[in-house]
Amino acid sequence: TSGIYTWLPLGLRVLEKIQKIVRIKSVRDEANSSVGKPFGPGISDAIDCYLNMAKDMGLRTFKDSEGVYGYAEIGPENGELIGVFGHLDVVPEGELDNWTEALPYSGDIVDNKIVSRGSLDDKGPMIINLMAVKYLIDSGVQFNKRIRLFVGGAEETTFECIYKYSENEEAPKYSYTPDSTFPVTYAEKGILVFDYEAG
Repeated sequence: TSGIYTWLPLGLRVLEKIQKIVRIKSVRDEANSSVGKPFGPGISDAIDCYLNMAKDMGLRTFKDSEGVYGYAEIGPENGELIGVFGHLDVVPEGELDNWTEALPYSGDIVDNKIVSRGSLDDKGPMIINLMAVKYLIDSGVQFNKRIRLFVGGAEETTFECIYKYSENEEAPKYSYTPDSTFPVTYAEKGILVFDYEAG
């Protein structure tokens, strides 16, 4: 029972933070892009929201000058790097009439589930990983490795975020992607691209 009460405040904060970030419409919107916001204001706002949460928890944060990606990290600056790679952009919501339980950016809880774009792919899992780090901090863990939480802005479209990261940043020694139904799955699903001709 004591374990439940220890985790309860953290669990509520997880829900609040997921609800906060899924309420940001972070669909690619190049028509409204600007300097530092190449994918539009929504994606930039989502990255800023995540990094501000991390900064408030005591993590170091970085956003690249073009606004394509950001990351938060903790641990010794020269420590071996563990990467957690996720994204905060979402696919368009489609026809609103098809959203019968809740609106796509409401953050509403229906049947104990947050029904919103990004709750599983990939805002929710990235918040869970951030809050797991927060739990370690609050538990007094002394980090002897760096943990870096990467958040990209173009995973659903062109992957520019990870390409740019790979060009400019250090590759981690270990990494995983908390996408989809994390922690049941912990890596991006396979994608097959092919041409089919019939004649």
